Formats: sequence, C-alpha cells, structure tokens
Amino acid sequence: MANYDADKFADWLTDAFARSTFKSYSALADSVGLSRSTVSALAGAKKQPLTDKPSQPKSDTVVRLANALNENIDKVLGLAGYAPQNGIDIDDGLFRMMKKLPPGKLKLAKRQIAGILESLSEDGEDFDYIDDK
Repeated sequence: MANYDADKFADWLTDAFARSTFKSYSALADSVGLSRSTVSALAGAKKQPLTDKPSQPKSDTVVRLANALNENIDKVLGLAGYAPQNGIDIDDGLFRMMKKLPPGKLKLAKRQIAGILESLSEDGEDFDYIDDK
C-alpha cells in the first residue's frame, strides 16, 4: 500500500465536489452511504483525537466517492494510498464518456471492452461469449 497523504486526498475531494452537481456534503454523503461528518472530515483532512492523524478512508469508501463524483477510480485509490483495481490508468475522457451512458449501454460497452482486452491477452484463453465460428 502506498503512503496516504490526507492533504492531497482532501484537495482532490474538495475539487471533485466543487466540479460535481452535489449541492452539499450531506447530499454526497447520502449518495455513498456515509455520514456528512465523515465526508467533511475527509475533505478537511481532520485529525482524529486519539491518534492526532487524519483517518485513511477504506478502499470501498474511496471507490464509492470516486463513482459518485465521476472520477477515475484507480487515480483516486492511488491518492488514498491504495493500489489500483485494474492496474491500468484508463484515460479520464474515456471514463467520463462511459459514465454518461445509460445503464444498458454501459453494460454492453464494458462487455465489449472486456472482450477486446481478453482477445489481446497473450494467454490465448477462449471465452465462451466470443463466437469462434
């Protein structure tokens, strides 16, 4: 796990929130299942009384925040001190375009992208949803 820099994460969260359509930290918190005070503490890099250090958010919290704010998950995981989920940095523009797709088309796009990546893999594995005929 990389080092967690609470100030950098707080800067990202503050900036991403400002670019978002959320009107308040309460609205953002509600959308990701957190308390307003947790989101505010992360945005302010607030130190915890017992440790005198800011808390590092859990990786699933980081993913939920990144999704809600339409940000690149792997980039945000890195800011929070975690390894990326995919091991690759998806172009931000492509990621934002995918987030604008309706759910049915997003599912189709993900399957198509997975198929392309799997076809380019070097292990030669055959995937049952790709027609070899």
